[in-house]
Amino acid sequence: MLRPGLLACLLLGQPSWADEGMLKACHEEWEPYAYHTADGRTRGITAELLTQALRQLSYRLSFTETSYARCKREVEVGAMDIALFANRDEAPALLHTTVSTEYWIVSAWVADSSPLRSYTGLQAFSGATVGMPLGYSWPEPLASFKDWTRIDSSDPRKNLRSLASGRVDAVFDDAVWGDRVREQEHLPIRLLRPPIVVEPQFALFNPRHRELVAKLDAILRKMQQHGDFDQAYRRHTGANMHDWIHSAD
Repeated sequence: MLRPGLLACLLLGQPSWADEGMLKACHEEWEPYAYHTADGRTRGITAELLTQALRQLSYRLSFTETSYARCKREVEVGAMDIALFANRDEAPALLHTTVSTEYWIVSAWVADSSPLRSYTGLQAFSGATVGMPLGYSWPEPLASFKDWTRIDSSDPRKNLRSLASGRVDAVFDDAVWGDRVREQEHLPIRLLRPPIVVEPQFALFNPRHRELVAKLDAILRKMQQHGDFDQAYRRHTGANMHDWIHSAD
């Protein structure tokens, strides 16, 4: 999910009204929501839905891939307009959309050799050494649980590799992202079901865009009602939004 440093500033689509306003969005790599492809573009469910919605307001949207923490800082200081993938209650100084285009399926990962077969509560990890990515605003119950040794890393992939090699006992992260990494790197790890929490995610805007956020919310709500969200999910996952969100149950 995280990739240190700015990797690319990628424009999704070239509308005919090229002299209209441009908004700059930053994000971490999070397939299938927003990710860099070999053809030099940003693809994904969230990237497409926001581009489509903002096009109706005569805005173009560029995407910069960076770390989550840096992205949020860039929006706070005004260097970026939008940060993707935020919890409902984080960064109160920034503006939040109210319509979620994606969900964070926060789950526990263990080694294949672990005796744990399902997620039954965080007490199962009491006294364990766990890996958690830096820079995230963790939802409850993870935010308040302390009865473990926490190993933080700026590279979430490194956490999963540490789990596979036995350096940590468990890792907490997104179910879908983790499964892709497991397949790509052939890691001997497995997901514990059900998820710990399924957290809706929202876009963060610099406060100068207050009027725009209200208009964007209205458009996103109509798009969701008209089936545009389900269409985008099917293009990228083969399932509608509801079924995809519950795929890790």
